[in-house]
Amino acid sequence: MFRKGSAYINQVATFNGTSFLINDTIRLFDSSTGNVNYVEIDSIKTTTVPANASNYVLFSVNAVGTENILIYYSLSGTFGKVIGQLMITQDGTNVAVVDSNATAGNSLVTFDANLNAGNIRLLVSSTDAASIGMKYTTWRWSDGAGGPTGIPSYTGAINSSSVTAAGVTGNVQFKGVSGNLDANANFNWDSSASAVSLNGYKIGILQQFTILDNQVAPQTVFSYTAGTRRFMMIDYSIERDIGSGHTDTQVGQIMLVSNSVTASITDAHTYTGILGVTFSAYFASSTVYLQYVSTSTSNTGNMKYTIREWN
Repeated sequence: MFRKGSAYINQVATFNGTSFLINDTIRLFDSSTGNVNYVEIDSIKTTTVPANASNYVLFSVNAVGTENILIYYSLSGTFGKVIGQLMITQDGTNVAVVDSNATAGNSLVTFDANLNAGNIRLLVSSTDAASIGMKYTTWRWSDGAGGPTGIPSYTGAINSSSVTAAGVTGNVQFKGVSGNLDANANFNWDSSASAVSLNGYKIGILQQFTILDNQVAPQTVFSYTAGTRRFMMIDYSIERDIGSGHTDTQVGQIMLVSNSVTASITDAHTYTGILGVTFSAYFASSTVYLQYVSTSTSNTGNMKYTIREWN
């Protein structure tokens, strides 16, 4: 999201591996149908109609789910200017096109559409001896449930083809060797643990926790059911003012192991000053607790950590 600037401010950009696309395609969903039905709107495209073109393919998209298209366009050339709207509809066999426009000059361009190999194509012809500049944007929606490319469907490559999401629920999508979306059973997202799972090796998100001042009795950072998370590496950092006039830091790794009857940790760390925070593992009622005690410095500590684990 752009936060500064003029033209780009508050706009969303996505990187396609080569360049940034800024609001290239947006979908507007109908909440009254459970956000299933939607219209898809493409950003403005700039192209050229070749001189003396005959049924030049302006674009081609999947026909299924794209039964209705509105195309707003403008033309500019030596003949003058045109601004218009194309209304296209198709039922899988027949295609109808209507062009409504305002022309300054004598336009030499005509439009048509057809069905070809499962796609609906917009065709343009010109009797102008010179090329013609064209800009257009499209609105697409479906007669059935969903919208263009399904419920939902994702473009897996930088082209006009569309494919449904690959794999099963929980698989992380990635660009496969064919250029479309792919998935692998060893590459998953564990939503309950907020972690990427690589064949059972889980890497969690960065989390934050406040270390309270002067805690003589152990306080809990997090807990879990014993036996469900047996081997754990906790990478962490702590920032705390210990009265030296500046904030000191500590970074370390806690190795935590547990089974159904006990838990144990080792804390390896380094610091710019002794922060007065000591970690321990506590086992009770089939639950493992990562806990800490802290000294009195009149200041809390800011802890960040991420968990790597496996069973």
